[in-house]
Amino acid sequence: MRILSVAANDYGSAYYRQRLPFRAMAEAGYPVTLVDNPIVPGGTMMRHDVVQLLRLASHDVTQILTQIARLQERGKRVVVDYDDDLVNIPAHNPATHGVTPAEVLRAVAAADAITVTSEALAAVYRPYAQRIGIIPNYIDVKRWPVRAPRDPGSAGAGGLTIGLVGSASHHEDWKLIAEPMRRIRERFPDVRFLVAGYLPDYLAGLATAYVPWQDIAAFQATVNRIDIGLCPLAADAFNTRKTPIKAMEYGMAHAAVVASPTLYRDLVAGKGTIARSDSDWEAAIATYIEDAGRRGRDARALHHHVTTRCDVRRHAATIYTTYRTLFKTGATHAPKGAMSHGSRRHQGIGPTG
Repeated sequence: MRILSVAANDYGSAYYRQRLPFRAMAEAGYPVTLVDNPIVPGGTMMRHDVVQLLRLASHDVTQILTQIARLQERGKRVVVDYDDDLVNIPAHNPATHGVTPAEVLRAVAAADAITVTSEALAAVYRPYAQRIGIIPNYIDVKRWPVRAPRDPGSAGAGGLTIGLVGSASHHEDWKLIAEPMRRIRERFPDVRFLVAGYLPDYLAGLATAYVPWQDIAAFQATVNRIDIGLCPLAADAFNTRKTPIKAMEYGMAHAAVVASPTLYRDLVAGKGTIARSDSDWEAAIATYIEDAGRRGRDARALHHHVTTRCDVRRHAATIYTTYRTLFKTGATHAPKGAMSHGSRRHQGIGPTG
């Protein structure tokens, strides 16, 4: 079974849901092709059995549904990937401006199958989808840039950087750390506070550095500057259907992580600190600032877990099998030949999630 992925845009979802898994399958020798260009080369569609698309969620999907129908008439199976609950978007999330839930459900129903990131997300779409496959988010360990060795420093060392990265969708989530970070900045004025991707007004006076939206290479380099990574996430249904990719990114940067229990508990517990209240956030951050040994131990534990358990290459076979199982066809082993990648236009993203 040959699978074609057509990248929809240059944002984080395209990187994690198309570039990483399809490149990993390609390198493992599976018959997949990634075209990271809006214009698909002539004849490419017809050489594949399955076409994967990303997050069909505009205000009117009629045109794309017509294209899907044409592919299906030619015997192609169409799979659409969704990495968020676009049926129940909170009113404060900027995605509400570009998404109509009813149109999302039209696309879901028209596709031969959809893929999602978790069972929690699958439960949302299951009543509307013909078939569902679950493919978690993973990290491209091989291509993550190497961070220069850091000086462990001393208690309250001015060389330390606390980091918060993400998009405007986290406007409400990040209020969880506003007051704790105000107190931390008062207690440790020499410690840097880096915010990347989005800077809400209530953090503007606390951040010592702000980095706007970046391409993937620059973004990963920015994450590598962080010693203590923050993952605040409100306990609402929408957030429980996301994935803990932010903590994985911090793990790749050898950062110690403080996170909300929402979504992050299983990944971070025992390899970082879970914070449930203002006092928890302040105490956890202060501990990591003052205790270099604790900070280093937790950072190493999370880094080890991410590099050994969350590397996309370790899961290439399972990802391909998920697609094959959706339609119960194709070979059961990786073929000997490698695949082609289509065009290689630079894939730019900013902080995701």
